Amino acid sequence: MLIQNRSAIFTMNMKIVVIPHSIMFEFSHVLIRLVLYPLVTLFCLNEIAAAASRTKKTWVIIKYSALLFGLEWISDWLGVFKHMKPYLFWSGVFWTGYLILIMMIMKVFRRKFYKGYPKP
Repeated sequence: MLIQNRSAIFTMNMKIVVIPHSIMFEFSHVLIRLVLYPLVTLFCLNEIAAAASRTKKTWVIIKYSALLFGLEWISDWLGVFKHMKPYLFWSGVFWTGYLILIMMIMKVFRRKFYKGYPKP
């Protein structure tokens, strides 16, 4: 949901990002937003759930935020998601904050889900 809102705000409202008017690029952008980013997020949540210590969880967040950051800028390089202004720092901040927020949502959900049951 966060990725959809970010993409809509950046493309429609702020005009920071432009998607070329080609059906191939538009379809690629939709696949990246609806399939690739959520899939990478699920892999990240799986690794965070398996990590035993805070240090390992921190490295997982760093690794996956770098991966998502790289995917965003590769799509820019390929012309699917064209940045009008280079905002490398804020892109990195967004992906790190995104993964931290998703991790916190996962913890709340797991706490509610396993309420009254022994921890797995």
